[in-house]
Amino acid sequence: PSEVNFETAGGYWKPEKGSTWLCKTPDGSIPIISGSPTSWIVSPFGSYINNDYSYIESSCYDIATSERQILELKYWMESEGGKDGANIQYTTNDGQSWQLLDTNSFGWNTTWNWYTQQVDALGDLGWSGTSPAWITARQLLPPALSFEPKVKFRVVWASDEANNYRGVAIDDFKIYSAPPDVGVLSIDVPVDTCLNENPDQISVSIKNHGLNTISASDTLLLGYQFDGNPSVYDTLLLSEDFEQGDTVQFTFSESIDMSEARFYNLSVFTLVESDPWFYGSNNDTISKTLEIFPLPVTGIPDTIQSREPDTVIIRANKNPDYAYSWSDTLGSELSTGDTLKVPGDGVYYLLVTNVGGNGCSIL
Repeated sequence: PSEVNFETAGGYWKPEKGSTWLCKTPDGSIPIISGSPTSWIVSPFGSYINNDYSYIESSCYDIATSERQILELKYWMESEGGKDGANIQYTTNDGQSWQLLDTNSFGWNTTWNWYTQQVDALGDLGWSGTSPAWITARQLLPPALSFEPKVKFRVVWASDEANNYRGVAIDDFKIYSAPPDVGVLSIDVPVDTCLNENPDQISVSIKNHGLNTISASDTLLLGYQFDGNPSVYDTLLLSEDFEQGDTVQFTFSESIDMSEARFYNLSVFTLVESDPWFYGSNNDTISKTLEIFPLPVTGIPDTIQSREPDTVIIRANKNPDYAYSWSDTLGSELSTGDTLKVPGDGVYYLLVTNVGGNGCSIL
């Protein structure tokens, strides 16, 4: 990452010749940033001048990389709203031409405090009006800049012919790779089903919502909280590059206990990014309530003993919602009622299905 806080030699930025920009410690109504007291300020000793168009220009940045990059800075402003203001521009040809660092197409402009309004004196988009305090603004750099080894930026200020205020101050300028954004797309297992049919491990789908590839052999930290128990953590070691928009399946190594027919609460989450709200929404966690359905109750033991087996009649619990299927070891169906007159000694099977309720079966 490249970062300047303007504490040394103005961050090696330079003002336009003859402009009112000055790098100094703010005073008066402009607050000082703790740990970074020096800022670039337009007309730092009072109100800005009329009909001003001036700028401060950065040194060169080599941002040739395969990753998407973010520009971030802090600004403070007091200007005539919609009339006077500032914006950010960049050049790839050492200032022969300059381009506006425009809004992005992902809808993060408001979340990132980027300018979206027209400012008359600029003749373009920019920040304008009064900020309640120092504001952190960021913007995604255009993809074309990822191939540029020599990029300069400038902060442009413009005012019209009337109504002067304190102006604008700039601090903590930085460029860095867009941070990762890995979230839980779905909980695949367990699901709502009959007792004993779910595996005893949680499986999920994880998605790379971010802008950059996460490299093979990187480790992702995941966790879950099951039914009010303490959180359990596990790691996913990527076997291949995790591309933007791709999904990967992951199964937690620890088992869960769903041996009772009832409701269970499950939340699964990722712990990858330092700021899960960086892109405006948090997709790290998915929660669901699972229902495990009870099995039919047959009411008969596994083994019945009799000296005269051909006289035995086995009676299962009678329930109008149940369907019954009695069979022998050859798979031949012997009865579809709730009773079976035993033909003789041997092994017999009863399959009971709750056809009028949850559809669960027991053999």
